Amino acid sequence: GTQRIVVALGTNDAQPLPPPYGGGGADGWSQTDADTWTRLLDALPADTHVVLVKPWLTASYAAGHLAEIDEARAFIDAYAAGRPNTTVVDWRTYVEAGPVLGPDGIHLDPIEPGTSIPVTAVAAQARIDAIAQGLS
Repeated sequence: GTQRIVVALGTNDAQPLPPPYGGGGADGWSQTDADTWTRLLDALPADTHVVLVKPWLTASYAAGHLAEIDEARAFIDAYAAGRPNTTVVDWRTYVEAGPVLGPDGIHLDPIEPGTSIPVTAVAAQARIDAIAQGLS
């Protein structure tokens, strides 16, 4: 059968803060990030069904990070447009539909503040639904 992979990355790559807070350094979304993503995705067999989940965070988070997230989202759209067997899922749709993210505006809403696991039923279902959308 067809192989499938779900890629839900980009939030840390787009972080404009230095490590350990930023994944790719203090440069936000950069050409290096785009090149890394391209190498990762291009390494997959052409018949692999790739689901790309576009990152999102709440407006309460740093405005600079939101701008960098927009660049990552634009990259995902452009890459997907040129790759067959690729589906894009917009995480923003799920975030805006209900209480999905925790107080930090990035991670799934935890049951206990200060933890990341377990997450609330609403947050867990949003993640399940986003992945299911891409695989359907």
